[in-house]
Amino acid sequence: MSRNTPPAVLADPRIPFPHTEHRLVCRTNPHLFLHDTSDNSPDDLARIDRARTACGTCPIAGPAASNHNRELLLLAQRT
Repeated sequence: MSRNTPPAVLADPRIPFPHTEHRLVCRTNPHLFLHDTSDNSPDDLARIDRARTACGTCPIAGPAASNHNRELLLLAQRT
């Protein structure tokens, strides 16, 4: 029996993987980020909003990180 699994996409080695020693919310409160596609009760939606807000302040996933990662990607594309 053969599997029709798509090949893995490897990360571009020119862009460093983000590491941090900060205590990130996703590491300290992972329950905020566990969502089922059917989670739509008021409590679930409030938890999703708290997770979204937490990501907005993250040094890896937040807006400042996104801008920094975009700059790294542009630099990598030029080389």
